[in-house]
Amino acid sequence: MSIRVIVVDDHPIFRLGLATSLREMDGIDIIGEASTAGEVAELVSGNEPDIVLLDLHLPDGSGLDVNRWIARDHPNVIRSVMAGDVVLDPGVARAIADLAQLRGEVKASPFPQLSRRELDILELVARGLDNPAIARELVLTSKTVRNHVSNVLAKINAGDRSQAIVLARRSGFGQTH
Repeated sequence: MSIRVIVVDDHPIFRLGLATSLREMDGIDIIGEASTAGEVAELVSGNEPDIVLLDLHLPDGSGLDVNRWIARDHPNVIRSVMAGDVVLDPGVARAIADLAQLRGEVKASPFPQLSRRELDILELVARGLDNPAIARELVLTSKTVRNHVSNVLAKINAGDRSQAIVLARRSGFGQTH
């Protein structure tokens, strides 16, 4: 049985390249492609995919909003929101991290889907720092920090900064020593 996948990205060359690469894999069946948030509902409702790969930025809406709609109305579909690099559904990321830990390759992290830099950003967000303060602390531009914060929120499925702080603090982040 094949894994049924829908690819959603407003950049046709990227979408086509990703879909073509996936089609070459055994056990993967691309059942639809979309370039807007509006096209996703029809594709998901009519095709019952196993996985939906989403771009974070769509011309008519946010991939995060589409992700929330899928989670609410089609909870069996695995969603992945892409923001310029590979992003895994948190459950899939945890499973991969657990497997790697069993093999002794990595130390378990509460947010294995985050890069080292994104973990640093999340730590400072959890401490209550705003973007300009984070930029000063890490010697980054405000725009770079804003992009990292946006990516972190997407990857940990936080609707806003406050929710990210709660999730991070529950996982031990933001504890001043």
